[in-house]
Amino acid sequence: MTQKKHNQAERRTLWAIYKGIEPRHRILLGMGFMGFSMLGLWVSDRLEEAYPPTADNRVTRVSHSDTAYVERSK
Repeated sequence: MTQKKHNQAERRTLWAIYKGIEPRHRILLGMGFMGFSMLGLWVSDRLEEAYPPTADNRVTRVSHSDTAYVERSK
């Protein structure tokens, strides 16, 4: 019987597993992901300030105004 319960748990979708978590824990999990994302943005900004791009690896802007458009006949 434990084998059958184990197989049923494996077949649950990620959404079903997420919905099975208590609402309080889902909120905390979401806030944790948002905090981790904000920390990543903050760290990347600090790294960009600490290590400014040199002329060798600086991205040049590409102008798309020279793009050719072809009219199609109907």
